[in-house]
Amino acid sequence: MEWLNEISSWHWASLAIILLVLEILGSAGFLIGSAIAAFLMAAIIAITPDMNWKWQLAIFSTAAVIFSLIYLKRFANFNEKTDQPNLNNRAAQLIGKRYTLTEAIVNGQGRIQISDTFWKVSCDNDLEATTQVEVTGVDSMTLIVKSVEA
Repeated sequence: MEWLNEISSWHWASLAIILLVLEILGSAGFLIGSAIAAFLMAAIIAITPDMNWKWQLAIFSTAAVIFSLIYLKRFANFNEKTDQPNLNNRAAQLIGKRYTLTEAIVNGQGRIQISDTFWKVSCDNDLEATTQVEVTGVDSMTLIVKSVEA
C-alpha cells in the first residue's frame, strides 16, 4: 500500500486519457464523468502534491459521481431530439394529406390505396368509393379520415 502515497498528477492524467480512450471505444457517455474527475484530480495534485491518497480517492469518487450525473442530466435526451419526429412512423406522416378512397367506407370502415400499400381507414360516416378524403389522425395502423367538401 506504500505505492498509493506515490500517486502523482501524471497518474491521474494518464487515468483520464485511458478513460477517454475507453469512452471513444463505445461506453455511451458512462466514462465521461470519471475522465473529467481524473483530469480535475491531476490539476489538484499538481497544485497540492502532498495530498493523502485517501483524500485523493475520496475527491475523485465524489467528483466522478457529480460529473456523471451532470452529464446524464444534460445529455440524457440528446439523441431523442429530432427535426423529423415521425420519421419512422409512416402512418403519422400521412396526417393532413388528401387521397381518393379505393373502396367505399361502410359501417365506418374501408380501405384506401396509398402508393403500393392498402391502408385500413375509419370515418364517422359512410362514404362512396372515389370520394376525396383527408387523413385527420391515426389509431394504431388505421387512418382516421374525413370527407373533403368540394
